[in-house]
Amino acid sequence: MCSPPWLLAARQQYEAGNWPKDWPAAPKPLKLRGIELMQKDVDRAARAFGANHPVVRIELGDMTTADFGQADVITILDALHYFDHAHQIDVLQRIRAALPPGGLFLTRVGDASAGLPYHLCNWVDHAVTFMRGHRLPRLYCRPLAEWVALLQRFGFVVETDPMNEGKPFANVMLVCRVPS
Repeated sequence: MCSPPWLLAARQQYEAGNWPKDWPAAPKPLKLRGIELMQKDVDRAARAFGANHPVVRIELGDMTTADFGQADVITILDALHYFDHAHQIDVLQRIRAALPPGGLFLTRVGDASAGLPYHLCNWVDHAVTFMRGHRLPRLYCRPLAEWVALLQRFGFVVETDPMNEGKPFANVMLVCRVPS
């Protein structure tokens, strides 16, 4: 649900003075909660952060059924395409309900309309999944315009940030804000 290493690393760089002067201050996370489907990844997070980290808690769960509670920011990277469109809609509705006015949802998706780069992303996704010991999943991807329209339908203001410069992939970061 969140990316604790990124937020914690950003804050450390900010506090060390290694932060671009023209950027706003890095967020100071008060509480970070991650939901992870695989127990071995929960265990790996516990080793990385410490089992009783004062800020970070990674728990075993399935985002298609997990209670998101209330959050200021929710992040899902490279995972929405693993479950069918009905579950995607349910998850996105629950994310929207969990965020207050001014809340932020960050997600990275593959653009199914991107041609060869999209197919390359899917091949890599299948290979990584297989190498991690899982069955090769069916992927439920969407064209970028469809992702944006779906998120707007739930009341998000959506900005797109392509992440492919110099890379043969079709990844796009969607920055989705709840209007204040």
